[in-house]
Amino acid sequence: MTAVIKNTDLVIIGGGIVGLTIACALAPTGVHVTILEKFDPDKIQEKEFDGRVLALAHDTKNVFEHLGVWDEISNPLKTDFFKDNMVAGEIDEIRVTDAASPMFLHFNGAEVSDDPLGHVVEIRFIRRALFNALTRYKNVDLIAPVEATEIKYKQNSVVVHTDSDIAIKAKLLLGADGRPSRIRKEAGIHTTSVNYDQCAITCVVKHEKHHGNVAIENFLPSGPFAILPMGSGYHSSIVWTEDSELAPFFMEMEEEDFIEQLKIRFGDYLGDVSLEGKRWSYPLSLIFADTYIAHRMCLVGDAAHGIHPISGQGFNLGMRDVTLLAELIAETHRLGLDIGSAGMLKKYERVRKTDNLKMIAATDGLNRLFSNNITPVKIMRRIGLKLVNHQPMLKKMFMKHAMGHITENSPKLVRGQKL
Repeated sequence: MTAVIKNTDLVIIGGGIVGLTIACALAPTGVHVTILEKFDPDKIQEKEFDGRVLALAHDTKNVFEHLGVWDEISNPLKTDFFKDNMVAGEIDEIRVTDAASPMFLHFNGAEVSDDPLGHVVEIRFIRRALFNALTRYKNVDLIAPVEATEIKYKQNSVVVHTDSDIAIKAKLLLGADGRPSRIRKEAGIHTTSVNYDQCAITCVVKHEKHHGNVAIENFLPSGPFAILPMGSGYHSSIVWTEDSELAPFFMEMEEEDFIEQLKIRFGDYLGDVSLEGKRWSYPLSLIFADTYIAHRMCLVGDAAHGIHPISGQGFNLGMRDVTLLAELIAETHRLGLDIGSAGMLKKYERVRKTDNLKMIAATDGLNRLFSNNITPVKIMRRIGLKLVNHQPMLKKMFMKHAMGHITENSPKLVRGQKL
């Protein structure tokens, strides 16, 4: 049976948050976008599909606000679908500690901005708001569930054949299909990877006392234990880094025993703690593509780079890919030029690779520094926390970087401007 050919400007493989966001950003510019997603959109918006919670930097929140989806993301109580859930949580302060050491590092967002340092949002709320937003545009097509069966790169186009007897012909293919990216592998792009031999155990807990919008990152020998404030005031998201060999042991525990282990790491500063919902576990690794581009193909988000969650910046890095790439595609399209041109793609890679490499080096170094119990190293890092805590200018620099410091050179979407 001959496949039906559908023509589009941009075909995105992967209907996750990164792929959906770039589609939302380009929709008002007239670029025709087709998204191919292998999962049922209704299923991936359910909590049982993915229970992760994301920490959004201030610049990421600005992008969602400009795209007109922040209100639904930050306050899902306004829709019937979300009436039993919480609004987005604000991070006003961050406290960094090293196990039981009295030395700590404290960041107070009020010292640099009237805005929060970040927001904590359940990933399903973001997906739901983006899916809803895309329905407003006739130039965005979402085909799901569907699998790409064959990709043919031609001189002036790329054709993606699917298992639904539809073939998509586009000027550019965007690989937004995550860390195990099939698009990256089929393009023959090599990666640098590091297995940290760690897993992130994530869950939501309820506690007696209000968290005060304070995020905690406590560095333990097995890795960071993060407590992220959620919107109710009495719920927090836990990101518990544990050795890969031990993580299954904790995941298989009876709930009562798991809570006891969690309390040892959580402490009692918020009163009694109980588990809300399921536990999740994800292996932790670093992966970095040698190149982000190939002929009429471009990688974005986790398909191009995946980092340790130690700083909560992985998703925000992907969003910075999105804001630059969307601006370049919109500008190229407006001038009537080829959005799959090598020149445009090289500019995207040059800018984003530099920024991403800096964050990769920082997160990898921090994880190696703090995820050990060697006495001399432990002493030095605790002294380091104390010294930085007494350097106001240095602390402000760190806070601005974590928020996604906005300058006149930041992409238009971050600055709230139209593409």
